[in-house]
Amino acid sequence: MVVLYGGLLVLTPVFYGVLLGRLPTEISHRGARWSEVADEALGTFENAINSLQIDSSDLRAKLVQQELRLDRPVRGTSGRHALIETAA
Repeated sequence: MVVLYGGLLVLTPVFYGVLLGRLPTEISHRGARWSEVADEALGTFENAINSLQIDSSDLRAKLVQQELRLDRPVRGTSGRHALIETAA
């Protein structure tokens, strides 16, 4: 029984540390204690990443619109000169 409990006491932090990137702040006879501060920070970082992903998607859409606008020929011109005049 001691071997089983001791194994679980060691394997649980190893499992969470390797697979999830989380390590306990304290290991005692009652078990592992995990940091709540790290969980809160993780939530904050996830929100920031989601916000940046939305911003980058919006910027990408605007970039595509600008590229399409530049690719349209100007009236009275054709071919490569239209792109040069539009860009200038």
